[in-house]
Amino acid sequence: MKTRVINYFCACLVLFCLGSCRDTQFEITNEGSSSSGSTQFADVVGTVTDSQGNPIAGVAVVTIPFNREVTLDSNGRKVIQQAVTDANGRYQIDELPQGTYKLLFLASGFIKVSVPVGPVDFVPDNLVNGQINKGTVLQVFPAQNDGDSPAVALFDPEDKQRMTELLTAHGIRYQSMIGQMNQLDANNFNVLVIGLDATVFSPFSELVTNQAVIDNFLANGGSIYIGQINDFTVEATPIPFLIGDQQFALHTEDAPFNDFVSGNIVDPNHPLVAGVSFTDWSYIEAGQQTVKQNVVFDAALKSSIENSPNWNIVVTTPAEDFTSGSGTVLAESDVIIAEYTDPRSSSKIVLNQAAYYQSTFGDVTDANGIRLTNNVIAYIKSLNQ
Repeated sequence: MKTRVINYFCACLVLFCLGSCRDTQFEITNEGSSSSGSTQFADVVGTVTDSQGNPIAGVAVVTIPFNREVTLDSNGRKVIQQAVTDANGRYQIDELPQGTYKLLFLASGFIKVSVPVGPVDFVPDNLVNGQINKGTVLQVFPAQNDGDSPAVALFDPEDKQRMTELLTAHGIRYQSMIGQMNQLDANNFNVLVIGLDATVFSPFSELVTNQAVIDNFLANGGSIYIGQINDFTVEATPIPFLIGDQQFALHTEDAPFNDFVSGNIVDPNHPLVAGVSFTDWSYIEAGQQTVKQNVVFDAALKSSIENSPNWNIVVTTPAEDFTSGSGTVLAESDVIIAEYTDPRSSSKIVLNQAAYYQSTFGDVTDANGIRLTNNVIAYIKSLNQ
């Protein structure tokens, strides 16, 4: 199974620190003290406030591990722990394994903040009441007035909160719809952004349960941007909350390519891929120091999509070394970009399988990655206007 989690080391971390963290205050207790040994697990706690000292509720706090000595799940994936601040701006992450992490603080309308947690924080003399204390102040993100308002409806239960970070980092306001999908209404939202990755299965049922709500949203002019639903989640399986010729299936690991051509950019003038090449990528995979060169994306769509007049295949770039059946996919990442235009309302369903990760979570100096991420943000904003 391929890894699609792209590295945060690179320029992203530098930009976080120099940009969003420049005016940020960190509450780090007993910094600099030392002691022999360290605890294997520690709770991480803190308070998140705005620049006026008011607590901020609903902030997503996500741990991003930087080493391989952290907890792995049954599939060998790093366990990502996360929390949400309460009404008093407080959060707690229980029993974080000793290691090196980034704490990512994400909230609609605020500049994202990254706070480091390292081995020194697990030294007993540096703990406060047996806990690691990391608080922060979030600065308001200036309103863009070009598609960041009204708020985007966001359904993103994925462990690393990639879509949440993408919106936060670029100032797009959003409202979480987890547990509230039945309230999705085109009168209140122009676009629904969906992020759902490999480690999250159960929240998918909320989308299925609200199939009629979602279809009504499309019929009334609302658009959907699907940014992360991938082969791990719906391997060779239709997306059950879309109906009729809206339907599609992803065929990657164990399915043929349906005669798609390697490196095929079908619509180079589409705003999502303008100026972007899908070959000759290089990035550093998270948790590793291996530079991936000449990355070729592999992916394929169900044959019926390309036969539908309402679907536009923008780009699909399967690697030629892919083997169907149970064979191993040798390419580094999957990418499909396709767009459906609803004939009832001209609203859009955009399927973008992981393409923008190469920039938002990789080397932001890569020209293709920069263009692709900027295109994604501009397109989401255009859907929200």
